Amino acid sequence: MNRIKLLCLFLLPALLCLFLLPAAALTPDLSRTGSIRLTMRYEGQPVGGGELTIYRVAGIRTENGYSFAPVSGLESFDFSAAALERPELASEVLAEVEKVGLTGYTEQIGADGVVRFDDLTLGLYLIEQKVSAPGFGCIRPFFVCLPMAEDGELIYDVDASPKPFPMEPQPTEPTTPTDPTTPTEPSHPTEPTDPTVPDETLPQTGQLKWPVPVLGIGGTLCLLAGLLVLLCMRKERD
Repeated sequence: MNRIKLLCLFLLPALLCLFLLPAAALTPDLSRTGSIRLTMRYEGQPVGGGELTIYRVAGIRTENGYSFAPVSGLESFDFSAAALERPELASEVLAEVEKVGLTGYTEQIGADGVVRFDDLTLGLYLIEQKVSAPGFGCIRPFFVCLPMAEDGELIYDVDASPKPFPMEPQPTEPTTPTDPTTPTEPSHPTEPTDPTVPDETLPQTGQLKWPVPVLGIGGTLCLLAGLLVLLCMRKERD
């Protein structure tokens, strides 16, 4: 039991040193500059065209580790690690950036979908897209830390891949439905009609007008013939 206690006494300081070493190693070198490289791709294909703008919204504090200090005009915002995980923060900061008139850096997106910002002062950057590629919408604003901590190291040349999304097709105006009982006009050109003569054109049903009186007269003659036959039969019986 005593051996276990002694082992714990030796291990605890060693473990504390292991936790403190990464914190000490993640202190950024403020004499350096950095870069941000952004690649726009959709389904593996580059999305070229449009613009991206970046704003430096916070500098770096080195007291008690690595943290961000808001720039002038944005002091009301919390840029702690926990706060940066909130999705709405980027849009809220962008709205305030426009109010205070913070200067940004704008670059065109190349045909390969890549845009790069070089020689940047270290800090926290907000990325915004005002002009999108043809057929695509603007990406949502987001943050990039410069430098960025990754696998226990600080990366001064940061690569990010925001995801553009295609614009939805605009709905077309609904067409007015036609009355199914109204005959459609013939597709072939027709001769102009005299406006003084009433139009006697029948619907395209395959019927003609002359059989109507002929059948009427024929039916009348048949009835008369039948009556005559009946009268003759009665006379013969009498």
